[in-house]
Amino acid sequence: MNRAIKLPSHLPQTNQSGEIIAALISARDTAPGTHLIQETDAKTVLEALTKYRTKNEDAGYIGVRNGAILKATVAALRSRKTFVALKWVKGHSGHERNEGADRMAAEAVSKRTEDEVDLTPLTGYSMSGAKLASISQRTAYRAIRMTKEESAETRPATRKMIEMAIRDLEIHGGCKPTDKNVWKALRKQHVTREQRQYLWKALHDAFMIGRHWDRPAMKPELRARGVCAHCNVTESMNHILFECQSEGQERIWDLTQSIWRSATDKTIQPCWGTVILAPCVRIYSDGTKRLRTLESRWTILALEAAHLIWRLRCERVIQNANKGFTAPEVEARWRAAINGRISMDRWMTSASLGKRALNVAEVEEIWQPLLGNNKNLPAEWVRTSGVLVGIRVLT
Repeated sequence: MNRAIKLPSHLPQTNQSGEIIAALISARDTAPGTHLIQETDAKTVLEALTKYRTKNEDAGYIGVRNGAILKATVAALRSRKTFVALKWVKGHSGHERNEGADRMAAEAVSKRTEDEVDLTPLTGYSMSGAKLASISQRTAYRAIRMTKEESAETRPATRKMIEMAIRDLEIHGGCKPTDKNVWKALRKQHVTREQRQYLWKALHDAFMIGRHWDRPAMKPELRARGVCAHCNVTESMNHILFECQSEGQERIWDLTQSIWRSATDKTIQPCWGTVILAPCVRIYSDGTKRLRTLESRWTILALEAAHLIWRLRCERVIQNANKGFTAPEVEARWRAAINGRISMDRWMTSASLGKRALNVAEVEEIWQPLLGNNKNLPAEWVRTSGVLVGIRVLT
């Protein structure tokens, strides 16, 4: 591969997918009559194209990570009539061609436009379907589920919510994700299970609020529940999170913005796109280099704030007969939520959690600038249970 390729947004943005794309393009672009030696520092890619090739083909690539790219690559390699070899090289060890590939990958990231990558397998060189002798009932059900998902039409309400979020995110969040990437973002590491459920229902407009109470079968007293008692307008999740005049949402966003600005000069406007799609927000240092620590920090702070606003609204409407909270109560609840998240993230670095464990260095980079005693913390404060840490006091 002798050019920098920026992966299309519909492809998984991982090192593995990039390595497979490199093998695909090399197999297609190298002159048919010449030998091809494809070098890679990714053993998983090497094994996927060799050791597990037959197994993946027998399973029809169902549930296989980067299955579509692998299928096209195997077909391209099989179509060659000359010698083809795949060779593993150690990464970041001064290997000339490997270092050159890393430089081109960095160049590709800075490109503003994506490259077109044809993933259609070459006719006659690719296996179709899965072997009945190799497929399990679980795999078959997974294939049926995937087929139904591809053919299912998006609900109008869901489409409206997603389009509004993507439009806002394009303006305020530095990117324009695809629908597929929107749903994938909900499964990112810094999104808790409760937040994932909340975001999924919010994007589907599935909460029993606002217009859902205004149905012909509803009694008049039930229809009244669709109107915000404080603002006298039909409720929506956007209204609850960003517009309601009841004590809560405005104060929580002020606190969140204050703690965010205390550790960075990057400005993000809380809105439907940057909050509901917080895991998709992109933050750059100079227009090219992504600041992933800041992205993770925003994801955590924005989702903790949004979920807290929703919980307070439910308490106010359902439990407290629309009696509002005081400003000190809101601030105390926000502080408790953030401090609770800090404690949870510290606990999630435990080695006993295996692959699910959070990276210690990442947790430290995300939280330390926001802590009240960040100048006097011991070196191992993340995993030292006896060290008390909490969010700084805002003035």
